[in-house]
Amino acid sequence: MVRTASAVARIHRYTVRRLRREIEPVERQDSMRFLLEWQRVSPDSRGEGRDALLAVLEQFEGFEAPAVAWEEDILPARIGDYEGMWLDEICCVGKIMWTSPAVRARAADPCAARRSCCCRADGWPPGTR
Repeated sequence: MVRTASAVARIHRYTVRRLRREIEPVERQDSMRFLLEWQRVSPDSRGEGRDALLAVLEQFEGFEAPAVAWEEDILPARIGDYEGMWLDEICCVGKIMWTSPAVRARAADPCAARRSCCCRADGWPPGTR
């Protein structure tokens, strides 16, 4: 099948027009509702218990925040019955580990020494995953 340049251009215009109709902005309240649910901060999306803690930490894997913020703000906002000892327990059995920013980042940002991030400790110790 041979297509002329004008036919190809017309097909391209139709395709672009159709794609633009599919991507429409959402209302601010819809966007905020989505973000609060996705971040597990809305009352309906908050978790309960140790399993919720692991799910929240998995979502935040690699996110850096001051250590005190993890305990006082981030985790309690997302887990209804959060207890600080849960974090210690899952660290002790090796399900997660805490790291701090790279040395170079600490040198450039004096506040970096007070930040930490969470990551899974897959396979250490063996059999804990």
